[in-house]
Amino acid sequence: MKNPHVLIGVCAPLSGLAASLGKEMKQAIDLAVQRRNREGGLAGHEIEVITYDDGSDVGKAGTAATELTRNAAVLGVIGHYSSDTSLAAARIYEKAGLSLVAPIASNPSLTESGIKGIFRYTNRDDKTAKAIANYLFYQRGKRRAILVATDSPYGNSMSSAFEQAFTQLGGTLVRTFSVRQGEKDFRYLVHQFPDDFDLLFYGGTFEGAPLLNHLRSGGYDQLMATGDGCWDKVNFLYPASASLEKGEGVVVLSASAAVGDVEGSAVFAEAYTSTYGEIINYALNSYDCANILFQAIEDAARSAQDNLPDRNAVRQALQQVKFRGIANGNPAVWDEKGDNQGAITKLYEAGKGQFVEIR
Repeated sequence: MKNPHVLIGVCAPLSGLAASLGKEMKQAIDLAVQRRNREGGLAGHEIEVITYDDGSDVGKAGTAATELTRNAAVLGVIGHYSSDTSLAAARIYEKAGLSLVAPIASNPSLTESGIKGIFRYTNRDDKTAKAIANYLFYQRGKRRAILVATDSPYGNSMSSAFEQAFTQLGGTLVRTFSVRQGEKDFRYLVHQFPDDFDLLFYGGTFEGAPLLNHLRSGGYDQLMATGDGCWDKVNFLYPASASLEKGEGVVVLSASAAVGDVEGSAVFAEAYTSTYGEIINYALNSYDCANILFQAIEDAARSAQDNLPDRNAVRQALQQVKFRGIANGNPAVWDEKGDNQGAITKLYEAGKGQFVEIR
């Protein structure tokens, strides 16, 4: 008997420090599923989502991946949010022939690992770091930077990529500091800053707002710049508040276009906000990744005798997908490693309640 549904997996942090980000990812995918089911599903079958909470934990991500691979009807997975959980799970998916479409994970090791079946939609840390380093060096004239990195896989990846890009241009790192994920009081750290720097670069996510607040309360006016871990209204923009407009301000990079920049994004945002509330981070990427997987399944189904393809056929179809979504004006096209050749980098000035693109 045929399975009446097309099954896809979604793994995201629905609990823990990154819960708000994981829930947004899941909600965006849900909207894509609902829309596609209203339009008739895939190959005449309704789409059903099997969701796991990985809690941003490598062990939980591995368990979730194992459970998904055991269900032979699951044709593809969207996730995980962080690079370390994505990498741990991808090794398990590969053995089972299950493809992973990654909306947000940016650590280069994810696609440099040689694992097959990874399709990364967002841009890599090494590429975004070059973009922001070039802007800071040439456009803002920054030469002497303090580097603060959260001790997480993303924090280390973003920070090391920036260090390499900035120093290759001729910039100097005056001091480097590592902080614990979840820290909130950085007065001790700011007291260790030397006076002879013109830039603070932060690599991480949740510690960016308190770091900026203590930088400004400590009397430092130097420009702060961050990776896309701080392109986040709930965890950075709102708690940073008035500190964003003090001194030389804050530059934040993003690996997605803002709502309204790409055709269809405003319509999606209206549907999302009316159902779940404000978009805080990478909902557009997650929505696009769901539709990329849908297209691959539908393409593969055309040659499947029972009207539903197997995992291998879906993987082959994913490799051929050319998809123009709402988070990126460029079509997604995968290279041999699984990186999106159409991935983008945007730079923003962070102000009270909004990110303003630097054109």
